[in-house]
Amino acid sequence: MKAVVQRVRKARVAVEGRVVGEIGPGLCVLLGIAAGDGAEEATRLAGILDAFLRFARPRPPHMGLCHPNKVLDKAVELLAPDMNIDGITIHKNLDETIPIIQSDPDQMYQVFVNIIINAIHAMPEGGRLDVATRRVSISEPSVEDGERGIAGNDFVEISISDTGAGIQPEHREKIFNPFFTTKEKGTGLGLAIVHSIVAGLGGQVKVEGGIPAGTCFKIYLPIKVTE
Repeated sequence: MKAVVQRVRKARVAVEGRVVGEIGPGLCVLLGIAAGDGAEEATRLAGILDAFLRFARPRPPHMGLCHPNKVLDKAVELLAPDMNIDGITIHKNLDETIPIIQSDPDQMYQVFVNIIINAIHAMPEGGRLDVATRRVSISEPSVEDGERGIAGNDFVEISISDTGAGIQPEHREKIFNPFFTTKEKGTGLGLAIVHSIVAGLGGQVKVEGGIPAGTCFKIYLPIKVTE
């Protein structure tokens, strides 16, 4: 447990300068777990703290040329064995005319993996995962959760949809909040990290759908093509 306690101290340092009022209560819950015994709890706490540190101290994007379709394919390929075991079918509709864009492929990959994992958890009895890409132009900014919307440029829209139970209306505005989770052993950080990364890449992430139609996450990333 000594190593876990050291990670708790790092988390305390990481939270300084962040939105303490928002994530402080969640951190207190994590620190409470540290008092428990057993390797399972220690392992779980270490995993939660890893996610927390990624959220509290995000690295700057390492921008380079990448193709969203290839990054999305890689994320789907990683999780395909789990989806096969769980009886989830995969359907892809990728626009091959989308250009190579300037973004961070590693952070983009993490966004896709986090959302697909969330979709898998939403379909314990099996279902269907749909992933699609297309090029869109956003003429008017949309404002969600009190944030300034994006507009005025070409974007790649990446949509990831599942046929799970959907999101309760009262939960929809909270799903990107750190430590908000409806799962018994969830960290409440996966989607918060998604939101933080996408904002850092100059994009936006939205959630659509609801009971009983499943959930659809849409990620918008700017197309910055070097001519």
